[in-house]
Amino acid sequence: MILLILLVLEMMILKSLRRLYTSLLVALEISKFQVYVVIQESDSDSITFIVNMIKDKTERSLAVKKWQGAVLVVEENLISYFYLPKNGINVEKFLEYK
Repeated sequence: MILLILLVLEMMILKSLRRLYTSLLVALEISKFQVYVVIQESDSDSITFIVNMIKDKTERSLAVKKWQGAVLVVEENLISYFYLPKNGINVEKFLEYK
């Protein structure tokens, strides 16, 4: 029973990571790029890892910025991709500038 639960959880994590990875590649207009992730700490860490791999292979000026819980992928001062946590972010907090 425990093994089945672990397998279901692992499949859910892989599905979530695949969705995240695919949306990032589509936003950055990249094809034929494969990344194998063995351990996933968090979605923001995964985004940072994938963007760094893309940056190294393509020599694009990509940067990952974290803002009020969101993760932004920036290229040449333009937001190319953004990620919001599953529960969303409070609008007032997100728009607040410190």
